Amino acid sequence: CTWRRLLSAGCSISSSSPRGCGCASIAAAHDCGRILNKIGADNDPMAVLDSRFRVRKTEGLRVVDASVFPKIPGYFIVSAIYMISEKASDVIIEDARS
Repeated sequence: CTWRRLLSAGCSISSSSPRGCGCASIAAAHDCGRILNKIGADNDPMAVLDSRFRVRKTEGLRVVDASVFPKIPGYFIVSAIYMISEKASDVIIEDARS
C-alpha cells in the first residue's frame, strides 16, 4: 500500500498495524476483473476500448493498465501488464508518427 492510499482509507501514518485500518483489503484488491475496460470489436457493446487502447466516444484518452483484462491472467500479473504496456507503447508511437 502507498501512504496516499492508506491515508485516503482513513489510516494514520502512526498506525502500528496496517490490518487495523483496512490496508490489507486495499492491498489484496486488484482492479483487474472488477473495473473492466475491455478491448473489443466495434460491434461489441461491452467493449470500452478499441484495438489501439483508445476509449470509445472520446478523443485523446487511452487506457493502458490491468483493467483491459476481463479476467486476471494468472498469478504473476506483472508480466501480462508489461506485455500489454509494450504493445500500447508501440501503438501510441505509431499513431504519433502518422
